[in-house]
Amino acid sequence: MPSDSLDLGDAKMIVTFESSSDKIIVPLEHTDKSNFFSGIATLKPDQFNVYVNMTYDVGKDVHVRMWIPRTDRKLKVQYVDLDMKQLSTGPDTVNGAAARVTIFGGTPGTNLSMDIRDCGGNEVKLYDAKQWQLVTDTGDAYFIPFFCADNSSTSAQCAAGTQNKYHVQYTSSDGLSEMRSFVCTKSTVESAANCRQTNSKGDFECSQSRSPFYRGPTGKLRDCSDKGHLIYDISKRSYICECDPGFTGESCEIGICPYSKASTEGVDVQYRTYTVIIGVDSDNYGLEGLLLGDASDMVSVEAEPSTIWRYQLILYCDNKIAVPVYIGGSYEEFNKAMKSNAFCTAPKRQPFDMVDVFQTAVNGLGRLVRGLIVFYTEKQADMQVNLERFISVSRNYRQEMYLIAVDETSGQLAYDDFTDLRAAVFATGGNILFVDSSPPGISVFSDMISSVTSLALLAPTQVGNAPVAVDPGATGYVFLSYRGANLAKVTRDDGTALTPLVVTGRYSAVYKLGGASKYVVSGINSYDYSASAVILNGIAPSFTIINERTDDEWTAFATPDYVTGPSIAFTLPSGWQVLSSTDANYRVSSRQACTFGYSAFSVFPAMSAGANFVTVTLSDGTTTVNRVVPVGVTSSMVCQNNGTAGVTSCSCTSDFTMPDCSRPICQNGELNTWGDVCDCYWNSAGGRLCGWKSTM
Repeated sequence: MPSDSLDLGDAKMIVTFESSSDKIIVPLEHTDKSNFFSGIATLKPDQFNVYVNMTYDVGKDVHVRMWIPRTDRKLKVQYVDLDMKQLSTGPDTVNGAAARVTIFGGTPGTNLSMDIRDCGGNEVKLYDAKQWQLVTDTGDAYFIPFFCADNSSTSAQCAAGTQNKYHVQYTSSDGLSEMRSFVCTKSTVESAANCRQTNSKGDFECSQSRSPFYRGPTGKLRDCSDKGHLIYDISKRSYICECDPGFTGESCEIGICPYSKASTEGVDVQYRTYTVIIGVDSDNYGLEGLLLGDASDMVSVEAEPSTIWRYQLILYCDNKIAVPVYIGGSYEEFNKAMKSNAFCTAPKRQPFDMVDVFQTAVNGLGRLVRGLIVFYTEKQADMQVNLERFISVSRNYRQEMYLIAVDETSGQLAYDDFTDLRAAVFATGGNILFVDSSPPGISVFSDMISSVTSLALLAPTQVGNAPVAVDPGATGYVFLSYRGANLAKVTRDDGTALTPLVVTGRYSAVYKLGGASKYVVSGINSYDYSASAVILNGIAPSFTIINERTDDEWTAFATPDYVTGPSIAFTLPSGWQVLSSTDANYRVSSRQACTFGYSAFSVFPAMSAGANFVTVTLSDGTTTVNRVVPVGVTSSMVCQNNGTAGVTSCSCTSDFTMPDCSRPICQNGELNTWGDVCDCYWNSAGGRLCGWKSTM
């Protein structure tokens, strides 16, 4: 039926029904002095494509309707609001379309499904566009609200005046199928729609951190966290979540680990490696001993830690050659090496590429072993980084990187030139310190590797105030950098200014924090600054990124290509619990039978490439603190051992595992301390995988 015309007697219209095995052509008859055409087609049960051919002006709208012969069976469809009361005016943008369907005639099937299409007949992608519900003994089916929009068209060319119209196909399990249409009107209480943030599918979700979770647009409907589906409970007269296998909770937020297999190093929060790398620029060839002496004022170890397995002291020459000065497990030998006469040769003025520096530091270190890397250079302007490459490498390790950038000339510093460097080291949980002239003597890094540390603040670009709370019995340091002197400060929560432990130069300072205290890091006059607050010997969760919320070890990378942000699993000591996430995009929950007993997950779109951070609030009932998880995100990933990059991890060959395919699967042996090499049993044939000896 073409619109906008009266008499179309001269027009011709033909409807063709075509299936995989049949083709039926139906010429339509015109009703005199009208724009109406009709015809009858006899069809056998099948799936048909319908084609309409006509001799008429291009650009006119055509409405095609089809009827089936009336039987003694029929559907009655009504709609209710979010309080289960009948909607007298039909579905709207706040209440959605919650159908109450009754089947009359005969014995109803066991279930009834609905499939919603937009005004152009295209499948709607929203959360509740496809549903099925059980049919009661009385023939009733209760559907959950589909939240419609007053413009249903997504990509379709819709007939004029139908842009807010939806078509619903109801199909019973015994074959009954009927279509109904409804118009989604703009609600008169649209202002009450306060839950309008959309997830990656376009569904309305509320920004909440603790269960039960809800979705919109008014936040009255239970959300099942993408791990279950909503059903109507007749006895409770309310909507409840029916969870997928492996999940429970009011919003299916609690993952149940089928078996815990987290590696011990994956949950170990102690520092096990300490690496110091000295960047030797060509102006300092022959003066390496002086560089080592200057660096030792900031990076030497004052007291032997009981937890460090491996020390590394390396000269990184600007010709990209690394000179090991000391690599081993002796605290005494490491400190002696700070007075070494090691030197670089064949100078070649090149920038210090932080990707190469990081790879030099981790060469031979296990992926899951926690460590601290400090890079020291007296040519701060010679540092450079490709942020994408750096994160794609560094996120494979649990190594936090700090940069000490010395400028003995006290020249002009372009603060913004270090934006990518800040983002790179912050993505590892580290920081950058700018130093003027001679480095000051501090024991910050020595204190850190002798302690269990965690992050209460991590902000590469911060404006305004940032609170920091230190646990009772703990201490802390704030590493603070700013655009100029007196443009940022640290105060106690009563406003009393804190005196820096040391001002390392015009652009950086370090503050010492006491236990059981609250502080505020503040910028002056809206200038941005960067800050990290490292807590020593406080609550220190270990964390990892997982693919499924029932995983119990590192199984994924954060990626901008996935439909949601990454899921982060973490551990907590007995008596502590997660209260919430300070990031409105993240939800937190406990997990059952998991080593990583808690998770923070998102139903909202993925993180962007670069350095990202998730902050969770923890409490033991008396003390409440924040902890920050750095998450590096890239658009690509580095796969080892012939692995192939996927969306959230690498696809490995049968001999390797882990998200980056770095861990061998030992056939007749066991993994070494680092977790990346097989130690073979005596009866093994040897080789990288400790193959079995031949019985031939």
